[in-house]
Amino acid sequence: MAIREEFHALLKAGKLSDALMLALSESVEMEVTTWVGSDDTPQALPGQRMRSRLDLVAGEVEHEIGEAFLDSAVYEQLKQFHLQQVEESRHTMIKNVESLQQLFSVLARILPQSAQNTPAILSQGQQQSDD
Repeated sequence: MAIREEFHALLKAGKLSDALMLALSESVEMEVTTWVGSDDTPQALPGQRMRSRLDLVAGEVEHEIGEAFLDSAVYEQLKQFHLQQVEESRHTMIKNVESLQQLFSVLARILPQSAQNTPAILSQGQQQSDD
């Protein structure tokens, strides 16, 4: 099952905390790949691609730059485009994590209040944490 489908299934099952934990775990790492393909090459091969992996938790950025991109002036604009996409991805990841943190904060305030008003919600939340 794809992450998106798993997230939606957790939401439908009422497992908000599990859904948010899944979203948070998937929002801290991203990979950006840039390559020039052809009909003969259905996927990006090492040496013919630029790939960057960002990990917000570890604070790491790894770059792989294929030999086709090293000395070629033809690909200079493509290298700049790739680096721009990496930077934009980093900003997007940070915004997503901040949004999830705000959502966690709101839920942390709302769920205890709801549990006081509706005992069934509390027992459902305890069952979810046992799963």
